[in-house]
Amino acid sequence: MSRKEFMNALARISVLSAMTAMVGIFVFRDKISVQSECTINRFCKGCGELNSCNLPRAQKMKEDGKG
Repeated sequence: MSRKEFMNALARISVLSAMTAMVGIFVFRDKISVQSECTINRFCKGCGELNSCNLPRAQKMKEDGKG
């Protein structure tokens, strides 16, 4: 294998690795960033996102009818 062929193969492998990493990040992004605390509003009662929120505190507010 000549130096030119080696460099071409190395470039292809690098690009393929980068693309694979990006796909992995996009696919598993939601699974990695699981929230346990609210970043919008500490108090669920006045939050505009309460209806679509899946955090335990918001679920309790919805069940209790306070939301």
